[in-house]
Amino acid sequence: MVRLTRQGAVALLALALVTAWTVAEEKKEGEKDKQGPLDTQEFVKMAGYINYGEIAAGMLAARRGGTPEVKQYGARLMEDHQKANQEMLKLAAKNKWVLAGGPDEKHRAIGEKLATLEGQAFDKEFLQTMVKGHKHAIRMFEMQAKDAKNEDVKAFAEMMLPTLRSHLKEAEKLQGGSNTGSGTGGNKKE
Repeated sequence: MVRLTRQGAVALLALALVTAWTVAEEKKEGEKDKQGPLDTQEFVKMAGYINYGEIAAGMLAARRGGTPEVKQYGARLMEDHQKANQEMLKLAAKNKWVLAGGPDEKHRAIGEKLATLEGQAFDKEFLQTMVKGHKHAIRMFEMQAKDAKNEDVKAFAEMMLPTLRSHLKEAEKLQGGSNTGSGTGGNKKE
């Protein structure tokens, strides 16, 4: 039986949240894109999910990744999204926004699946999730940067876009490398 530390459990729950949220949002994204930007509170909640999820995903990747590159990418995700989360917390306090809560059962199930993977199998699932999630996040943040009514939301979205784009580019690059079998540590557990 595998035992999780409290920190590991929190990371797992946050990763599950962002993964399931990404899947659910992909189904709705066409409809949302036509409607325009999210309202301020909805965006703040979603941005919080993204930040906490990326921090958790980064922690898992740093520990369970199959290549040094995926582990380094995970560490970068943690660092960048911890900074973004600190900024979001400041803005939330200033504007009296309510940030995201905890995950539901569906989110936990997806996180549990990822937590059972390591090496090349983890890398594949993790990078697919990062590419899909970052594509969606970029669309959401672009809309907010362009059309948000709240100036703090606009500024936050503009500040995060270069980082999100960089994360997407790096995940796509790593995904290409993992698909060809390049790199080290390709232990696939099935």
